[in-house]
Amino acid sequence: MAILLTEEIEKQNASRKFKILASDVNRAALARARSGVYAPGVALPLGERRLARFFHMHGDGYQVRQELREAVLFTPQNLIADPPFSRVDLISCRNLLIYLEPEAQQRVFELFHFSLNPKRYLFLGRSESTDPDSIQFQEVSKAWRIYQRSPVATPGISGYRFSARPIRREEFQPASRVGARNKGYAELVNATLLAEHHAASVLVNPAHQVLYVSGAADEYLGQPAGEPTGNVLDMARENLRLKLRIALRRAGENGSATPVSEIVTNGDAAPIKITVTQPFDTAHSGQALLVIFARVPMIDRPVVPAPTGVDSDLWHLESELRTTQAALGSTIEDLEESNSELRVSNEEILSMNEELRSANEELETSKEELQAVNEQLNQVNWQLRAEGRAAGGAHRGRHESSGKYGNRHVTT
Repeated sequence: MAILLTEEIEKQNASRKFKILASDVNRAALARARSGVYAPGVALPLGERRLARFFHMHGDGYQVRQELREAVLFTPQNLIADPPFSRVDLISCRNLLIYLEPEAQQRVFELFHFSLNPKRYLFLGRSESTDPDSIQFQEVSKAWRIYQRSPVATPGISGYRFSARPIRREEFQPASRVGARNKGYAELVNATLLAEHHAASVLVNPAHQVLYVSGAADEYLGQPAGEPTGNVLDMARENLRLKLRIALRRAGENGSATPVSEIVTNGDAAPIKITVTQPFDTAHSGQALLVIFARVPMIDRPVVPAPTGVDSDLWHLESELRTTQAALGSTIEDLEESNSELRVSNEEILSMNEELRSANEELETSKEELQAVNEQLNQVNWQLRAEGRAAGGAHRGRHESSGKYGNRHVTT
């Protein structure tokens, strides 16, 4: 759809911009769609011209170019429960209504009518087994299931209650939500450390938030100045932070139970070995990681002599440079990942803003309807009062006439 709109705008030499709101309740499906990666088979239906214009090679397949990707806003939305979007020019609904009951289908059509601008269009998939109300939508093409929004104003969405629950990104589940289990974090750590003794260890979740600390960790961790934090990277001593970040990234990319280690040297002081591994009992720890800090004993210290015939100082400087380059590469990857997360968060904020604006418009519509009903009730009330006063005046007039005639009769 974005490709066709882009091509049509260019054909007309127009400068208009558009935004496509792509919604689904499945966050995994949204994440896959957001990446814009397609299999090699997409090349045949697209054609060479469109493939070269809107895609670039990505591994064995193709990925949508960033300028086209930015025209689409992917957002989680429950069509039945969440507030609808508004001021939309086109809605494409495919393979959805067939899974809904008739009452829910009617409510969805009311929602579409509310969302669309007057005389704008609704596209339904061929598999949809129902048609919208002829009062709300006019049929444009029966074969292609295209409908045009009727300009007739309709009452608010019947029986519709918008959810006030904000959209939140999924986080690591706390202990109370992991499920029924018999072990705590302390037992997980102790079970992992049975085979080997270490100075300190920290159990962290995938977001690097500290869940449990075992041993004397003050030598390796501390609270920075300012607000308290639970992120192990923020708590790590400055000389350990880069190597800890590298170890955590390697462990995350590894995805297996194989430990990942990094050595931190600090002049003449004993080197510190940072090991990141998974707890033995992964059934209860989920995706948690165990970070182990240990001083390397004299007998275990790695001794890497400079190669023969190479200047020792130069070799050590080059070794430090390689380590710094690896740390810089890890930092750049973290920055790219953070930018991606921020872009997703921004899309969700934009989606929530659209939903709130739609909910506000629905409330304004309801307010106007209530004001109209109130004016009608006031008018009816005024008419009833006028009729009551007229009826009371007529009754008094008849009573006075009867009194006059009676007096004459008595006088006679």
